[in-house]
Amino acid sequence: MTFKIKIHPTPLSYYVGRLAANEPFSFVRYGNGEWDGIRGTRDKTGSGSQNLKVPGLRQDLMRSLMMPYPPQNYLLGMQNYMQKRPEWPAVTQWLKVNAPGLIWHNGDVFHWASSRAELWPLIQELRKKSLIFIGPGFLRKIAGRLPYKAFVEVRSKDCYRDKKRIRSAILKQPKPAVYCFSCGPLAKVLIYELFPILGKENFLIDFGSIWDVYCGVKSRTYHKKITAAKTSLNFKGSQ
Repeated sequence: MTFKIKIHPTPLSYYVGRLAANEPFSFVRYGNGEWDGIRGTRDKTGSGSQNLKVPGLRQDLMRSLMMPYPPQNYLLGMQNYMQKRPEWPAVTQWLKVNAPGLIWHNGDVFHWASSRAELWPLIQELRKKSLIFIGPGFLRKIAGRLPYKAFVEVRSKDCYRDKKRIRSAILKQPKPAVYCFSCGPLAKVLIYELFPILGKENFLIDFGSIWDVYCGVKSRTYHKKITAAKTSLNFKGSQ
């Protein structure tokens, strides 16, 4: 039987509903940066923000998939473009050998909603929560759109080297909260390590680069699609 990866099209409403009902979940998304790190095929992520050869990172990334948590509250997201990349057969083979039983969800759910100006339901629920952001310094500007309780700053390049410091800083923040991670491959590692400690009563969400464009940084190609009109719809709704 041929081994295939199915990416479930779990909609934005699912995550919004769990936030509204205060049913904690953790969400981590895997793209080419993580897979290059896991497979040892590149020295850096595509954006150049993380050295993938730094000691410990590959092992941490592999462990996050090879020793998984129950899928009901720990949701794995696969970025859909991976299926069109030439390394997809190799990724599928790696999963077949090392982690065949994983359940995969749409890893682009938040980013697609942002691009389509459909983010408002999520924004509404996030604004009701105590938010803690983990990311580079420029993301502090998101406070104008999403007021946060605390901000744990990471270096813009090679933040994995500061894993212990960042992990310690996160654990010192007020709880319960929604922890919003935007720190590349490190986000996967931190959420995996923190889930047993924080996951029962808190939300740990890997948002990736979604907030960059709203802080004046167009770090991804899809950010070009987000106009002022879409920004208004995402953060103010149709009013």
